[in-house]
Amino acid sequence: MELVFRISDSPVRPSTYQKVACNTELSIGRAFDNDLILNDPTISPHHAKISIDEEGSLWFSDLDSLNGSFKDRTKVTGQVELKSGSELTLGKTTLNVFSPDHPVESAVQIQPASALTNWLANPLILATSVVLVALFYGIEQWLNMFQEFKWQEIINIELIIFGSALSIGIFWSIVGRIFKHEANFKSQMKIILIFMIIQFLVTKLIDVMLFNSLNYAFAMTLMLGMEFILVAGLLWFNLQLATNQTFEQRLRTSVVVSAALIVLSIYSEVINQSEFSDSPEYVKLLHPPALRLTDGVKEDQFVTDISVVFDKLENDNN
Repeated sequence: MELVFRISDSPVRPSTYQKVACNTELSIGRAFDNDLILNDPTISPHHAKISIDEEGSLWFSDLDSLNGSFKDRTKVTGQVELKSGSELTLGKTTLNVFSPDHPVESAVQIQPASALTNWLANPLILATSVVLVALFYGIEQWLNMFQEFKWQEIINIELIIFGSALSIGIFWSIVGRIFKHEANFKSQMKIILIFMIIQFLVTKLIDVMLFNSLNYAFAMTLMLGMEFILVAGLLWFNLQLATNQTFEQRLRTSVVVSAALIVLSIYSEVINQSEFSDSPEYVKLLHPPALRLTDGVKEDQFVTDISVVFDKLENDNN
């Protein structure tokens, strides 16, 4: 008869399969005269054997190896019977023993999201994303520089931005290598950079809206809602590339994690809130006049409104 072995010797490398003929006995170890040779220094040269009795049953026994053998996490001291699918641990290597007719899982259908991410992994799209991120954030720093122009400050900001994106991309690549045996580093970086571009554009759009409407509560609510959608979408795609989770599992994970991050940001904003109200509300950031699409509040009216606030504060202190 023949036996199929699934060999897993590292959490970051995919499992390998070997089909070995077994008549009455099958030897396992590092020595070259074994029927199943395993390249693991923690395995003895002649580590274990599998025997077949007259009824066709499989029996596993350890050959007094240095580090021992385990079946389903229980140390083997004598002979133990094996069934198709039984798990053995020899040294640091895990073996699953199957009969050739052991059922396998159904094929996984390629999802539309997979095709989309593969298409977006085009090097030209990735290069364009890098250029746009560098351009957008570089221009923003330049516009907010109200003193002597310094290239070093822009370069430092760019290094922090791309360093953060690179760290996240490496993290998800490692996760993908462990759980899916596919790093997909370029695709992960592409998703992260596109997220940063969209986040930049959304933030600037809401910033201009706040600059013209002075409706801080509405702008912040819209910002939190968009951040939730963007972060959930980013996590969903990261999980799509790095794990084998189903659509529902990815959706649930991304929604829960995004909601938790939004709650933490709101909590941080609340505890840092000043006791003094800055009402009537005003935009604290400087913007060029070209971004002012409304007439805004007249100077005299602003002084009148703010005087009421100071009068109320003075009365409260007295």
